[in-house]
Amino acid sequence: MEYIEYRNLDLVWKKSEEYHRSCLNAMAIVEDLSWKEAYGRYIQTLHTYCSTPDHKKNIKKMLKLFGYQKVRYTKDFEGKAIVLMNNLYFAIEKRDDDLVIYVRNPKSVDGTPTDLIKEGTAILVPVGNSERVKEKTKFTSLKKDTYTMRYENKNPLGKNVGDCAIRAIASTMNIGWHESLDALAKVAYEHHCIFVNTSIVLDSYLSRQGFLQIPAHKKMNGSDLCEKLDHKFAGEVRLFAYSGKSHVISIVKEKEDRFKIVDTWDSSKRTIQSYFIRY
Repeated sequence: MEYIEYRNLDLVWKKSEEYHRSCLNAMAIVEDLSWKEAYGRYIQTLHTYCSTPDHKKNIKKMLKLFGYQKVRYTKDFEGKAIVLMNNLYFAIEKRDDDLVIYVRNPKSVDGTPTDLIKEGTAILVPVGNSERVKEKTKFTSLKKDTYTMRYENKNPLGKNVGDCAIRAIASTMNIGWHESLDALAKVAYEHHCIFVNTSIVLDSYLSRQGFLQIPAHKKMNGSDLCEKLDHKFAGEVRLFAYSGKSHVISIVKEKEDRFKIVDTWDSSKRTIQSYFIRY
C-alpha cells in the first residue's frame, strides 16, 4: 500500500520562502514538532552561524546542527525521513509495506511514492544532535570613520554577510546582534514569515518601538540625510533607513550633534528610499 498525505503545518506559504518552509514543514512532521518549534530551530541556526537570514545554505546547516544524516533509501527502511525532490523538501514515512509522502498540495509531486522514492535515493534521517558547532571568529578590518560614516560590524563572529537588517536594528536600538535577531524573529513568526529581514517584519517592529516612517526626498543619499539632520534634534535620536533597493542602515547621533551612518562598508552614497525616526 502507498499513498500521499497532504499536510501543511503553517497555513501561509510564501513563494519566496518555499525552499526553507518546505524543510521546516518536513522536519516538523518527521520529529512531531509544532511549527513554532521548527521555526525556533531555524532561528537557533542563525544564532549559531551568525549568517545571512535568507540564505539557502542555512537549511543544510540546520539539518547538520540538529543531527540529520544522509543515507540511501532501501526497501528495508522503516521510520520517517526527509527527502529533497525538485528543490523542495518532503517528509516520508515507511512502516511495514506502506510508503507515505507528506506533501503540501497535490501539485507538489508528480507520481506515486514508489515512482519517486527508489532504491538508493538519498534521504535524511534524524540520528540525534550532532556535536556542538563552533564557528571561528573572523577579524574584519574596517576603514577609518569619515564625516558621515562610522564603521562597525555588530556580527558576533565578525562575518561580512548579508545580515544588514539584524545589524541595523542592533545599532538603531543599541542592543546586541543576538538580541536583535530574537526581536525580529518574534515579529516574523507573528507575520507567518521565516525571513527576519523582510520589509513587513522590519516596518512592523520599528512601528511597535515608536518609530515614525518618513519618505525621503528624491535623489537624497545617506550623506545628504546625515547633513540635513545635523543640529536639528536635541537629545538622543536614532534612525533606521532603507538604503538603495536591498540594503538597510542605522543612523545615529554622534558627538557634537553630528549624525553618522553605522555600517560595515561605505553605503553613504546609496539613495535613501525612506527612513524611520524616533526622538
